[in-house]
Amino acid sequence: MVSTRRDGAIQAINVRGLVRWASRHDHLLAMQAAVGDFVVAGQHVIAVFSEGHVPAQASRQLQRMVALGVERTMEQDPAFAIRIMADMAVKALSAAINDPTTAVQALDHLGNVLRLLGSTPLHGPLTFRDREGTPRLLMPGRTWADYLTLAVTEIREYGSSSIQVTRRLRAILEDLQESVRPEHRRQWMRRSPSSTPQSPPASRARWTKTRRGPATGKASAARRQTQPAHWTASN
Repeated sequence: MVSTRRDGAIQAINVRGLVRWASRHDHLLAMQAAVGDFVVAGQHVIAVFSEGHVPAQASRQLQRMVALGVERTMEQDPAFAIRIMADMAVKALSAAINDPTTAVQALDHLGNVLRLLGSTPLHGPLTFRDREGTPRLLMPGRTWADYLTLAVTEIREYGSSSIQVTRRLRAILEDLQESVRPEHRRQWMRRSPSSTPQSPPASRARWTKTRRGPATGKASAARRQTQPAHWTASN
């Protein structure tokens, strides 16, 4: 196992370098953390599988192919970009700011990113092979449904009372149902068959005209002629 020498967020992984190293030494590598994950010093990040001898300098060589930093970056981590836009929308929907228009603008950009990702074959865990077709590197990966969940779940929760937000969210989800690859559509339906927000049901109340107070005697009749009507609903 290869461990980290310090803590930080995984900003990038040199996939080509890891595949070449594994092919040269006839090993199989498996990443134990993905780009964007935060790791602590001493945490295992790469597992090395081999039937033969593992070079003594393996740990140091492999550590140099995993870039760590103070915070996440977007170069190899599209989930971080989605996280930032979703956070912007959630903050705009807070009671202190109450700016649904900004949330809708963030949703527009999120919909565009989800549409681009939806045209890409995303199948979760990744396998990289060398030129001979031998598996050399295994890496964690996200599915399109994972990105969808990250993008809309919190916005749907905090924006459920905003007609502007729910209307735009529904339009985006309906568009994605038609534009993403079929396998992504099936993943989405299996994970959340009711992910499209529904409009509130139409009221079935029967509106009837009523007046205050009993209607007895001439005085009551006179009051009925001048007393304003009130409308009440009965189910």
